[in-house]
Amino acid sequence: MSHSTLSDFEILGQIGKGSYGVVYKCKRKLDSRVYVLKEIRLAGATKKEIESAVSECHILARIDSDYVVRYFDSFVESETETLWMVMEYCGSGTLRNLITSTKVRFTEEECWYYICQILLGVASIHALKIIHRDIKSLNIFLAENSDPMKDKPYTKYLVKLGDMGVSKELQETQGLAQTLVGSPYYLSPEICRSEKYNQKSDVWALGVTFYELMNMGKHPFLAKNQASLIVKILKGKYEDLPDDCYSQALRDLVYWCLRMNATGRPDVFTLLALPIVKDN
Repeated sequence: MSHSTLSDFEILGQIGKGSYGVVYKCKRKLDSRVYVLKEIRLAGATKKEIESAVSECHILARIDSDYVVRYFDSFVESETETLWMVMEYCGSGTLRNLITSTKVRFTEEECWYYICQILLGVASIHALKIIHRDIKSLNIFLAENSDPMKDKPYTKYLVKLGDMGVSKELQETQGLAQTLVGSPYYLSPEICRSEKYNQKSDVWALGVTFYELMNMGKHPFLAKNQASLIVKILKGKYEDLPDDCYSQALRDLVYWCLRMNATGRPDVFTLLALPIVKDN
């Protein structure tokens, strides 16, 4: 797909708001294929917001992974000063929706199914020297699997990392960034301390997400406001995951991601190389 215009699509309805714009479900008139159109209004936008939108297009164009929401095209509608991005449609909601709508705890096998795909998605962007900076269950999308396993109903979903609106390419010599971004529950200790950070902060956010997946939606750190939440994160104390539901190996993977010291935290490639991960 290239050189699209807004007239090529029929907008079917609004499905949400991303980091910097409104998101629509749409159908391409040529072949009735369903896509997502992300609308980013440039009129009145700050220079920083425009740079962020352009950066997102630049970043997404470099990613080619089955585990990341695909970017197809972008175009500017000059009359309305609007940037439109054409993205893959994931019609089965988000991991957060799945977690909150499921009334029983996920089995270990189900957890590994989701965790391994998420790790592969993050690895595909980290390999390009990109930090996502807003990994959370709401930014992990579910698409329909055309070839699920009949005896494993959870395989009806394919898992894809999305919403790259605050991603940052690691252009600095040390591969570090220093901007406070991300959702409060998923902030790493180094970000809470306003220190420089790298891809290990994404790994911390993975730990929070995996904990949430295994603990029926409950986050490891909870507080009534952001200041109190940051204090709790910096103390690093949280309730252990249930040992009667999950193996030591799976729980240890989560705890390793939640190491307070970023130096002692694994990178995503180390996690993918673990025998237990390879086996799943």
